[in-house]
Amino acid sequence: YALTMSTSMRQPFCEALATTALGAAQNSPAASKIGPKGFSLEDGENQLLQTFLSDEHGRLASQHVTIQRSLSRGLWLSHEKVVEVTTQKGVCWATHGYMSNGKLFLTPEEAVFLMESGTLEVFSAGLPMSIHQAYHTLVKPHNLQLYQVYAFLKRAGYIVHKKTYSTP
Repeated sequence: YALTMSTSMRQPFCEALATTALGAAQNSPAASKIGPKGFSLEDGENQLLQTFLSDEHGRLASQHVTIQRSLSRGLWLSHEKVVEVTTQKGVCWATHGYMSNGKLFLTPEEAVFLMESGTLEVFSAGLPMSIHQAYHTLVKPHNLQLYQVYAFLKRAGYIVHKKTYSTP
């Protein structure tokens, strides 16, 4: 993935990252003993991480309400592992997806992120997918951690594009 971030957003993002469990763990005394890439969480940091994960789970389990007429629509193409956007609404398409043969396609990470934000409805076998189903169908078979990093960077203001796309 390639990242783009405006200069005005870099400083607040770096400060925010330094205060997270990840930033705190990397800057802890234990990290200097292990090295810059290998670090372990201490009890307080582990509790902070567990609280964050619990909050995320609660947010995902809650009911999402969206206005149908403002939703973009897409079709999950399981054999190509992409979502073909069939109806585009809104302005988010400048920073999401890629064009191939005159059609707009989304990676599984992009599709789930847009579903979470309430701007995309994905269909599979003629039925709309729930967010829970999208996680299990689109994200889990590939890499859940990749999605988590993608979503974190998007929420932080980065424009994230996959370096290479497989053409359906």
